[in-house]
Amino acid sequence: SLGTPVVTDFARFNFFFFVPGSSVVMGHYSRYVTLVAGILLAVVCSLNYSFSIISPTLKKVMGFSQKDLQLVGALGNLGQFTGIFAGYSFDRFGPRVTSSVGLVICLAGLMPLWAVVSGYVPTKATWVVGVMYMIGSNSQSWFDTPALITNAYNFHASRGTLIGILKAYNGLGAGILSAMFDGFFKPDVIHNVTIINSTIFNSTTNSTVPGFTNLDVATIDFLLFTPLFLSGVVFCSLWFINKVPDSERSVPFEGKPLFYALGVTILMVSYLFVTGMIESFVEHIPYWGPGTAYGLIGIFVSVFLLPIFGPEKLWIRDDDNDREESDDVLLSERMLDSEKSSTSPEMTVMEAFKTGNYWILLFCLFVGMGSGLMVINNLGQIVSAVFHSSNSGEQIIFVSLLSVASASGRMLSGIVSELLKKKFSRPCFLFFQLILMMIAHLMFAFVNAPILYIGTFLVGFSFGSFWTLTPAILSDLFGYKNLGVIYTFAQFACVAGSFTLSLGVAGTVYDHESQKFPDGVCISGSECFAIAFYVTTSLLSVAVALSFWLVKRTWQFYFSRSIYDIQS
Repeated sequence: SLGTPVVTDFARFNFFFFVPGSSVVMGHYSRYVTLVAGILLAVVCSLNYSFSIISPTLKKVMGFSQKDLQLVGALGNLGQFTGIFAGYSFDRFGPRVTSSVGLVICLAGLMPLWAVVSGYVPTKATWVVGVMYMIGSNSQSWFDTPALITNAYNFHASRGTLIGILKAYNGLGAGILSAMFDGFFKPDVIHNVTIINSTIFNSTTNSTVPGFTNLDVATIDFLLFTPLFLSGVVFCSLWFINKVPDSERSVPFEGKPLFYALGVTILMVSYLFVTGMIESFVEHIPYWGPGTAYGLIGIFVSVFLLPIFGPEKLWIRDDDNDREESDDVLLSERMLDSEKSSTSPEMTVMEAFKTGNYWILLFCLFVGMGSGLMVINNLGQIVSAVFHSSNSGEQIIFVSLLSVASASGRMLSGIVSELLKKKFSRPCFLFFQLILMMIAHLMFAFVNAPILYIGTFLVGFSFGSFWTLTPAILSDLFGYKNLGVIYTFAQFACVAGSFTLSLGVAGTVYDHESQKFPDGVCISGSECFAIAFYVTTSLLSVAVALSFWLVKRTWQFYFSRSIYDIQS
């Protein structure tokens, strides 16, 4: 009775994925279909990177101080990077259940947040806004974990390049959201929607907040659009993500599929960079916002053509695999088994805790990612301080620049570390990126307008590289079996860095400097955050030294055991 066409369709789309351990599945989607689904999930993991779009309106509407705003941002980072439960869910139940839980969490956090900010829920408590933002942000770990680990598992032989591409779309997601806000929500683009929503919010927020503008209304509209957009993308993606058998994993990610994926990614990065630079130097271009948004969407849609260039069928039945099993397939499976036994420790979380390498890596992530998040969370205020204004358009430009830089760092660090892996171990690239972050923070300590462009790009590039290098290094040193938990637990270091550096250091310094100004907004350039950047530069110098020690500690593991020779 399970052989009817109806049940076959159910099995194909795996409607039973909500039931752990269900064995109804009769096949699986190819690696390239799963990769497209992973790219979509990666794009929606960019909510926190666009925080500077909503932070000025949030501060005005809710009456927050800079330290209150930093608390909300830090709680968002806590939610985003507290992925231990997402990691356990992935290891236990797989990618589809994990993505589904994330969808529910996304709506449960961001929809009430919109209700509070719009005035429908009468509260201005910082902790309420922070907790809601934290819950909504936590959904990103439930999307990122299945997207990243599933595809790294499927493309094991080329996981450095694969992780770089996926993490590039993490960075591009903020640019996509910024383009959508600039094109479809700014008041000078769609006046009719602004007028309608001004009427809706007039009896609540608009009537009680001094200086409340149509731009603030548009930002609140965007806050409503964001969870609906993210949950819609996730719902359309989760059906198509699955692990593939070992017999398919041994084929490297190369040829036409690789060049097409890289081409689309580079095109999107270049498009965001060029349009952002044009917007920063040319004002009042007719229909510029919606035009660039439609162009970006058009480029992104081309990602869906990727499976056509793959050598595999889009849908592979399990009995097809049984019939096609040959000597080559058996050989590839034996090679994978040999690789696992000879190079992958397959540690548990507790075993990883007992190694010095894990703690060194955690400290480097604490300082490197924490300092990067300090810039991301304060970028709106840094831009206002340097340009002596709170123009939302300038902030959007730098958010887009940061997104492009982050995407470039994620992609290039994956590709370059894969190309040079027989000469340089992956911890070497972590060492280089920490040096880059240290230089960028030293520049921010003496920032002006030209330096701000360079420093923002360097921070974004280095911060993005960390996200590509971290899972690759963890999979090298600790194996795949418990990678979901080990990877998400490592993100606690990022959370701790965000709280310590962004909230504890930067927020305190800015609030002290802003007391010198009547309206509480610091516009004295580099002085607003200089002390904070002196602190982070010092900490980064220590992280650079420890990362060099990690390179020396792991050099023999990477090369004397020929880990890369086996993989290739």
